Amino acid sequence: MGWGSAGTPPWVDAKKLDEEKRRQKAAQDAERIKTLEKENEALKKRVKQLEHELEKLKK
Repeated sequence: MGWGSAGTPPWVDAKKLDEEKRRQKAAQDAERIKTLEKENEALKKRVKQLEHELEKLKK
């Protein structure tokens, strides 16, 4: 008989399973943070470029 949705089988250590889930979540979060930081830097550069263009137009 299969375990189905009756929960975690007794031979699976729930603590290890939780740790693995946390590690995976942390890795995903770190990757998302890196992506957002790259986007942020690109946007900062674009803002500086636009500010520079605005200064040129004001003169």
